[in-house]
Parts: sequence; structure tokens; C-alpha cells
Amino acid sequence: MTSLSSNFTCRIIRLLTADRSSGAPVTSNEEQIQPLDVGHVVEDEWIAAMIKKITDNPLRYPNYRTRDGHVFKKVTCRDGDKDTGWKWVVPKDRPKGILRGYHDDATTGGHLGVYKTYNKISNNHTWPCMRADVCRYIRRCPVCASVKPEQKYPAGTMGSRPEISRPWQMISAVLFGPLPRSSSGHEYVLIITDYFSKFNIYVPVRSPTARKVIDEIEQRVFLMFGVPEFVIVENGVQFGRSHEFQDFLRRYGVEPYYNSLYTPQNNPTERVNRTLKSLIASYIDQDQRKSDENLSRVACALRTAKHEATRQTPYYLNFGNEMIDYDADYARLRERRDLDTKSDTGDEASPNAREREKESRLAKTRQLVERLLSQVQARAKRYYDAKRRQIEFDLGDYVWKKAYPTTDGTKHFSAKLAKRFSGPYKISRRIGKNVYELVDDKDLFKGRWHVKDLKPDYVADASDDDGTPDRDRDTDDDADRDGEIPDLALLGR
Repeated sequence: MTSLSSNFTCRIIRLLTADRSSGAPVTSNEEQIQPLDVGHVVEDEWIAAMIKKITDNPLRYPNYRTRDGHVFKKVTCRDGDKDTGWKWVVPKDRPKGILRGYHDDATTGGHLGVYKTYNKISNNHTWPCMRADVCRYIRRCPVCASVKPEQKYPAGTMGSRPEISRPWQMISAVLFGPLPRSSSGHEYVLIITDYFSKFNIYVPVRSPTARKVIDEIEQRVFLMFGVPEFVIVENGVQFGRSHEFQDFLRRYGVEPYYNSLYTPQNNPTERVNRTLKSLIASYIDQDQRKSDENLSRVACALRTAKHEATRQTPYYLNFGNEMIDYDADYARLRERRDLDTKSDTGDEASPNAREREKESRLAKTRQLVERLLSQVQARAKRYYDAKRRQIEFDLGDYVWKKAYPTTDGTKHFSAKLAKRFSGPYKISRRIGKNVYELVDDKDLFKGRWHVKDLKPDYVADASDDDGTPDRDRDTDDDADRDGEIPDLALLGR
């Protein structure tokens, strides 16, 4: 082999095929790439070792050639329409620049995925562990991390709720609105739902402040049905972000469950929202300012209808009797009482016996409802988890969180072209199974986020890597292998 001067530079010409008689690389045109320092190439230990192996034993390496201090490999394309081509075996310190050109550049790269980027590079380049380097580079690309969604099932399997055995042990609350201002000045509806019995309370609200929410929940639930053990609320300024509301719950010893941002399905009341929306629309015509006129009647209709999950009416599970809708119901009740005045033996049943039987029947019904709710939750979890994946983060991990931008025509901003993720942010606290608190680099609070809106940050890992491939492997096994790299693009960068 011709000796090479350490300060000699040259330009590589595009190599596509080999001469049939000599087997030497043959150039096809004068398209050139960036100049390479030949002496620097030879100083690459891996390249130097390959040159020595090929020179000393060319029969063992029939698919390799050397020229001007560079190594080329002949590979057979998997696509039958493509010809066999010679690929430049890239020195150890060059892949990062090639990856940058074929991935980041708007013309030759376009921030495409692994498959397209790999095939572009592999058209005229090869090096050990090339596919792994491409995957790692793209995974650590901050631009791709901010604009590309994960092509996976959503993260976060369904969590479990505490065991609830009686009405008003756990409630949920949410503000529904804003709605068109009604004739009475109401723009919101505070919806309070008992998890066990599905009993709903609708409260029209003019100003949705934390103080107003506290007063309504305290008067309509705590002082009427009793203090619950748990409460599920959203993260709005009236609930999760209100110190006044948090102090109110602590004063009564109630344990709160806060919805993560943009995850309304965690709150059972959100299901009631959909029902309420359709019911309100059913009783108003064109004038939507009458949206609050039938709230009490709509609530009554729901309380006296059997619920699919409990198979009982919310009214009965609370009071042990069905609600009286019309005066004729009293006559029917008297008839039933007369039939029940005699026991099965013919003796007249005492009022106390009838009352004990009523209490026993209600207790058994509530026990049945408790089992039914457990079955419903287990069935829902089974279907929900079928298309979910569990992922966990540790404190201190960095993640990207999903962005929820809104289009603003005045600023020439479209949500369709906005970045899908922002970050990275640090995990500062874990709440339950699927919710994490995030902070930025200045430890500023960035909200509580469900794991479905988070994805791992691999960009930070790039700072610990010099971008060079791992070539600590035996190349002898690679000497007789063909067809590893398809010939799909042009030699260039």
C-alpha cells in the first residue's frame, strides 16, 4: 500500500460498483463530498486495523477494498431492483457529522424517523453498529422530542379507588361551564356526585370562586348527609390550586384526590357532565339563557331513575324508600302497607317488625351495590388496561410533557403547527400510581400531570456521550457477510 503523508488531504469520489475483472472500486461521476484528512483517517485505530487485515489477507475480506487510506465495503442491496454498491466505511469520529447532515438538515434530513434516516445514510456509508447509532441519535434529538408523538399505546393503567361501602363516603365535585349567562345571572353549575349511590346535586353559580364552592359543598353535603372520607376534585383555582379549599378539607379531615391536568376521566362527575349537557339541551330552544331553569327537575329525574352500575335509584340507596312523584303514589303505598300488616303466619306484623325488615332490606341492597361497584370497576379496568402500558418515573428524572396549545389568529399562531411537547421538566413528586408533579430548572411548579401526557427525556443522555460509535467488536465475523445495508440514496455529505 502506498505510504501516506500525515498532512496530505484529498477528496473522495462517489463509488457505486466494482470492476468485474479486478474487483477494484470504480467511480461513476465527479460528485464530491467534504475533504478528508487521509493521515487523520489512518490514525483511526479501527480503520488502521481493517486496512492491515485487508492488505495482509485480501482473500479473507473479498468484500472490502482500500483506497487512499479509506476502507470501502461492497454490499448487496435487499431490493432486487438495486445494484450492488460500494459503501464508505466511516472513521470513528465522523458518524456524528453524517448523522447531523442526514437527519437535521432540512434538505437531506428533515428530522425523519429511524427507518428513513438509516436508509439514506446506508446508501453510501457504513460503520459497525450504524443502526444503533441512528436510533440513539434520533431518540436524543430535542427537536424530534418536542414535535413527534410516541407511536405506542397511551401510558398509565387504571388505578384503584378506595373501598366504599355507604353513601356519601366519597364524593366528587366539578364546575360545569361557562354557559351563556342566564336570566338569573348564572354562568356555571357546580355538580356534586355521591360515588356510592350516584346521587347528584346541581347548584347554579354566578361567580365560581373558591369561597362559593366551599360554602355550597359544606351546606349541601357536609351538614346535610355527613362528612365524606374522600373527595375527588379537579385542579382548578377553586379546588386543587386553592389554599382556602385545601384548608377547608383539612379542617374536616377529608382526604382529597386531585385530577391531573387534562385528565377529566379521573373524576366520576365528568360522566354526569355529559348527561347534564344533553338534558339541558333537551329543555331549551333557541334562548340558551334559560339553561338553569330546569336544573332541579333534571336532578330529580336522575335521582329517581335506576343507575346501570348499582341497579337501584340514587334516592332509594340514600333513604330506603322510592321518591313520591305524584299524590296517587300515597294510595298505592297504603295498599301495600295493608297487605304487609299480616305476617306469613297470619298474625298481624308490628310496626317495629316492618321497620326492621325495611332496614335489613336496605342494608342487604347496599351490600349488593358494594359488590356490583367492585365488579364494574374490575371490568372497566380490564378493558381500559388492554390498550394501555404501565410506565414509571423516579424522582429527579427528566420528562417531556404534552402541550395543549390553542389557535390564536391575532398572533398568527395555529395549534396544528405547534410543538406537541414542552420541556424537559424534572419529576419532583409522585402522587398515586399515575400522577407526577413537575418543576422546571428553577424549581418552579409546572403542575400535576398524568403519565399519559409524559414521555422520557433522552436528550440529557447525549451530554454523557461523545457521539462516536462503539467498535469494540471482532470484525472477522463480518468479513464474509453481504446485504446488510440497502443502497437507496445518493452519496453526499
